[in-house]
Amino acid sequence: METTRTYFHDYPSCSRTYATLCIYHQDLVPSQITQLLGVKPSCSQIKGEVLRKGQVAPIGGWFLKTRDVIDSRDLRYHIDALLQKLGPQREILKLLRERGYDIRISCFWESATGNGGPLLDYQMMSELGELSIDIHFDIWFDTR
Repeated sequence: METTRTYFHDYPSCSRTYATLCIYHQDLVPSQITQLLGVKPSCSQIKGEVLRKGQVAPIGGWFLKTRDVIDSRDLRYHIDALLQKLGPQREILKLLRERGYDIRISCFWESATGNGGPLLDYQMMSELGELSIDIHFDIWFDTR
């Protein structure tokens, strides 16, 4: 889907933001997801794999991140970048969802002013709904 969205890269109420496409499943094999989507993940995990600090992955995961890749404070730009990277393979996400995979975009957003918040316009919400992608927010406020 081609967007004519106007982005606000210097979003005034945001100090930083990024997004991660997350795909989870008990039996997820990262290389299979990579092959299906034709996109290399930023990172991945296999259920039972030892992660940092000795934690064990409770579930398989495949992750595509915009953190340290995109320099914009408009969260919509990050989400669009993830969706555009998937290109014509985005329909695969719907098929994975139908097969029981948990698919979401995890959004980090840090307030610069203590109020305001990210914007998801109706067109973006409609597209995410069509692709069966959930949105998760992690919103931080500077307490200094």
